[in-house]
Parts: sequence; structure tokens; C-alpha cells
Amino acid sequence: MAVSPEMPEEPPVERQPSRSGPAARNRPGPGQTPSLLSDPLNDRQVTSVALPAAQLLAGDVFWDAATGAPQLQLLQRHLLAEGLLTQELVLDLISRVREKLEQEPNLINVSDPVTVVGDIHGQFFDLQTLIDVGGSFDDTQYLFLGDYVDRGSFSMEVVTYLYAAKLAHPKRIHLLRGNHESRQMTSYFNFREECEFKYDACVYNTLMDSFDAMPIAALINGQFLAVHGGLSPDMTDFRIIQQIDRYQEPPRDGLLCDILWSDPSDTSIQPFAANTVRGCAHSFSLSAANKFLSENNLLSIFRAHEVQKDGYKFHKTNPKTSMPSVITIFSAPNYCDAYGNRGAVLKLENNTLNLKQFNFTEHPYHLANFMSVFEWSLPFVAEQTLAVYEAILGPFGQYDDAEETPHDDGSSPPATAEGSPGGDGTAKPPRRTSRPSLTPEENRAVEYALELSKGLIPLSPDDKTPKEEAAASRRIKQKVLAVARMSAVYKKIVENHQKLICLKGVCPGDKLSPDLLLQARGRIASEDDLFDVAQSLDTDNEKRPASSAA
Repeated sequence: MAVSPEMPEEPPVERQPSRSGPAARNRPGPGQTPSLLSDPLNDRQVTSVALPAAQLLAGDVFWDAATGAPQLQLLQRHLLAEGLLTQELVLDLISRVREKLEQEPNLINVSDPVTVVGDIHGQFFDLQTLIDVGGSFDDTQYLFLGDYVDRGSFSMEVVTYLYAAKLAHPKRIHLLRGNHESRQMTSYFNFREECEFKYDACVYNTLMDSFDAMPIAALINGQFLAVHGGLSPDMTDFRIIQQIDRYQEPPRDGLLCDILWSDPSDTSIQPFAANTVRGCAHSFSLSAANKFLSENNLLSIFRAHEVQKDGYKFHKTNPKTSMPSVITIFSAPNYCDAYGNRGAVLKLENNTLNLKQFNFTEHPYHLANFMSVFEWSLPFVAEQTLAVYEAILGPFGQYDDAEETPHDDGSSPPATAEGSPGGDGTAKPPRRTSRPSLTPEENRAVEYALELSKGLIPLSPDDKTPKEEAAASRRIKQKVLAVARMSAVYKKIVENHQKLICLKGVCPGDKLSPDLLLQARGRIASEDDLFDVAQSLDTDNEKRPASSAA
């Protein structure tokens, strides 16, 4: 057979109520398609950004009146415009797809021609490029190997579109379950937060039930076994897959866990070993894979689950068949907006494997963790407000001496107040600093206004004793230092916000450290370095979280 690459369980955690969702959005009139945000004055500052959808997509236009099938092109346009569906429609869609999935066995049979797709991870705009490369849903059969959600920020769009495609083409679109289609992983990463932000907890729970119904393996042409993860020591005959109870949260061990979580090892001598990278399941050697293929009269194993620099990997060739015993497919280019990898799909037709690669597509910009502009801007506003306070209070207490400068963490060493006795025992008068940006009259007005506001304006030179002047000056100095400490704290928050801006979607759910990623930029001299550095920093996120993390 020719191979020709072508280049181009735990309880859910409590969550805050949804900050946005269908109930808060506009609905079009009956029978009307959703409109885009209007720009009546044509005065937008960034006209290159497409106008987003301003209304929800409702069922009366989504379902074709003649056939009852979903209108995929309408949905595609709406999702590309960042539109949402009505609550009733999205729940109806999930319910119908779950019924379809429940009719399928654990192990489905597929014949070529077929396009095999690896991890997508919420990269909806890359999914559109993938379809352009792999073929239209109207005339191409697809087998998706799971991991539709998490890490990316458009997982709801991915699931909505693929579910609609499954309803429109139930015999051509096949959806297998991945390790991220679980309550534990979606709570640990960012899909649950995304789903409850765009919709609500009801939609999230309904989706989790539909994930339980997904098949877990496919047999292609009777020659290729397709799973998300890999093999298991408990599986000597692939037909045992039919005996698994798939309607559950994936356990931490056993056959279902291995099928979703296991990895091949090119260096392992043991047939099966504990998978230390994942923290569960097994790693299996290529000798174990070859033995499994021989005993089951198979040619190769197709799987996903691992990011690949080129979007795919041919593991060691089986000498008996001259075929790679395992082929890994990864279909999320520039994974997490950080890896710089390519995506790939595998096309099987007339017993010929053809790999097609593609690059990432720019997606709409969004603030980290679905923050609103108001939430995002608060630290910046606070920092600027404190800067104004510092500027106003500055004439009454300068802290430019080294011993009086606030530290980065907002703390400051003990300071000697102005007006206190100097080294010669005499009292130092409070300093007055003129601001070059103000006229002398304006400087005097500022000082006069400040003294009035603090009750410090003297009625005559004899109204206050030197001791009272010193105490008043100390109070002002303490306020200046307190403002400086607050300013340092907000400055740190602003810096963290700016780091997240630079990193875009690289750390959804705060699972990657912005500091580590930015520090690592100095080690990146090429695309190969970018992939290796991102992969090394992301190692902990490849491991299954502890039970308490769910």
C-alpha cells in the first residue's frame, strides 16, 4: 500500500452564573435570519474587522422547512460572524445528535474513501480551513478522532458545527470520543467556562451527556483500527471494544481509559508500561503494536492525542506489512496559538494513504478568559487614577530618596517625615515642588486647593506650632507612600494583563504561565525551537489532572 505525504467522574465544581448568553441577546423576527451589528454612521475606527452577528440564530430558520435538515451554510456564516444560537435551538440540536450517537455501536465500521481528522481543540476557524483541504461535507466522508473542545476559545462553535453536520450527513460524518470529551477535563481546562459564558450550565450538562454517547473506535476497510489514544494490555482482540460500557465518565484505569489516553513509545522495550507523561493509562511499544496488528489481521492503527510538529507522525514501520504500525494525526495548527505546528488530515482512498497539511488561520481577537472590556480596563484605570493622586500629593511629600522609594511589591522602608528634626536638631520645613507643566499661579492654586481639602490651610503663620506642622506633613507623606504602594500593585496587575494580550489564547484557563512563556522567548530562534519550547512548557497540561481538580 502506497503512503504519499502531500505538502501544501468527579462532582462538578461550583461556577458563577453566566455573564452572557442567549437570554441576554436579541432575537430576529419569526422566519428572519440573524442580522449583523449595524454601523449607521459608518464611523468605526477599525473597518477591517468584520461586523459581528447582533442576533441569535433561531430554529425556525435553522431547520430546512422542506427536509427538516440543518442548514449548514447558514450556520457556518453565523458562527464565522461569532453568532450564537437560541437556548431552545442549541438544546434541540444536542438532543437530536445524542439520539443519533446512541444508535451507533462502540466500534463503528467505515469504508473508504474517508478523511481522518485528529485533535481540533476549539479551533473553529482552522476547522474551516481543514474542510477546504479535506473536502466538503456534501461529498466527503469524515472520521473525527475526538478532542473537539478545550484549549482553544471557540469550542462551542466547533461542537455546534460538527453536531449540525452529523445531523445533515449521519452516514458521512463520524464522531469518536476523545479524552477531553469528559466532565473532568472540560472543568479543568476552559470549555466549561466557555460554554457557561456563551450559554449556561444546562447546555454544558446536556453536552456532557451527549459526549458519553459517542462511539470510541472505528474499523476502516476491515484493515485499520482508529481510536483517539491507543492500545491496552486488556485488549488482545479489538472486538472486545463492543463490550465496554461507554456511557460514563472515563475512569482512571481500564480499557476505556487506555483507548482514550494511551500513547505509543518508539523507545520502550516493555510491551506496556505506566504512562508517566499522562499520569494514567499506558504507553505501548511498537513491538506490542505489531503483535496486536498481526493477531487481528490489521495493517495499522490511526490515532490522535499528541501534538505533532508537521501535523502527523509515521511511527516505525512494521516489517511484515511495510506500513507504519501507528500513524498519529493532529489537526490543530499552531496549537494553543503558541506551538507553530502545522495541522494535517489523512485521506484514505483506493487503499492509498494521502496526508494533507495546512497552516493556521487567524481567528477573531478576544480578551483572556472571556473578560469584558470593563473588567479588563479596571486595573489600567486604577493605575492612572493613582498616578494622578501621586502627582497631586507629590508637592507635600517627595519620596525620591532611595530609602523612601516604594518596592516593586508595594512595600516601602521606614521614611523620615518632612518637617521632622534634621541631623542638627532643627526642623526641616515641608518641601514645595513646582511642576514645570503648570504656571506659578496654577502651582499655587493646586497647593492651596489641597491644603483646603485636608484642612491644612493656615489662617495665619502663628496658627500652627512647628510640631503640628511636622505631624501634618507626616500624615501627607504617609498618604503619598500608601498611594505609591497601591500604584505598584496595580502596575503589576497591568503588566500581567499586557502579557496575556501578547500571548493571546496561549493560556486559556490559566494553565500556562505567562511569565514562563515570555521568558522562553529568548530561547526561540526558529520554528523548531518554538515548537520544542512550547511543548516543554506545556508538559504538565498533558497529564490527567488529579481527581480534586475536576
